Amino acid sequence: MPQNVSLKKVLIFGASSINETQPCENDYAVAQACRCFHEKGLEVVLISPNPNSVITDKCLVAQIYIEPLTLETVKRIIVKEKVDSLFPVFAGQSGLTLALQLSVSTFLSTNNVSLLGVGPESINNSQEFQSFKDTMLKINEPCIPSKMAGSLKDAVLFAESSVGYPVIVRPSVLFGRAPGKIAASQEEMIEVVTQCLKRSPLHQVLVEKCIAGWKEIDFVLLRDEYGHCISVGSVENFDPVGTSAGRYISVSPAASLSEEEMQILQSAAIRITNAFGVVGECNIKFGLKPNSKEYVVIEVNPRATEFTPFVSKATGYPVPRVSSLLAMGYSIPEA
Repeated sequence: MPQNVSLKKVLIFGASSINETQPCENDYAVAQACRCFHEKGLEVVLISPNPNSVITDKCLVAQIYIEPLTLETVKRIIVKEKVDSLFPVFAGQSGLTLALQLSVSTFLSTNNVSLLGVGPESINNSQEFQSFKDTMLKINEPCIPSKMAGSLKDAVLFAESSVGYPVIVRPSVLFGRAPGKIAASQEEMIEVVTQCLKRSPLHQVLVEKCIAGWKEIDFVLLRDEYGHCISVGSVENFDPVGTSAGRYISVSPAASLSEEEMQILQSAAIRITNAFGVVGECNIKFGLKPNSKEYVVIEVNPRATEFTPFVSKATGYPVPRVSSLLAMGYSIPEA
């Protein structure tokens, strides 16, 4: 399909880095996107909160703003630059949250700005707890047994009557999944829930069945607006679920899965990506019980993640570039 010729000027969110390993990952993805939009004749505006970023080449980007990614900043730049499209998928969860806020508030529609790659419904379904569970239920995909509890009594009752100890308790946040703690007994449950209720802006906690020890498998997929969907690659974390502290030793493709296990998870990943209606990249994390075909969907990210450059380099397939082409209206065969 031809490129969407109505797109003339795009605003791209860059991403700040939370540790020393990530600037090169972010630069790799954002640089490919900027180059791709530039080559297709679009004027590119970039907001990056990371002053260490190397995306400062005026050959690729017409205007660069080294400013924090806040609602006020983005609104000001959209109005000033008169962009007609927003591509938020390289700024992590914060980028999607900003895009959702701008869309729901009608700011984007009022200023005739198209949201590329992911729609507000897809963002909400991936980030909001109940919407995520409802989406998985509609397509018969299993997720971790869990419940949102507004009191210590409700949290303990769910843990003891529904899933049993150990459980993971997380403070409830507006979007995404906050870090959690494992409670292996009623005494630990009381202590952890009390702490998490205080930390939650909603004064709620998410109580989940603990699947520590299961294999952690990620898939990177691409989908176009015409329904074509492909799995680019898989990633297996060396450590099982529940042992990572935010740093990973990973292998691509997933090394310990049988052909049948790989096919089961890949087919599920494609069904999930289609259900979310992503146009571009989608990353899906599964938990797979060892020596079993039992799996759960841990999270769905309709955006780039830390595995985007990893899978791109492992497969030789330029995921950020193709994702950008799909956002412009191209199909996967054309990209």
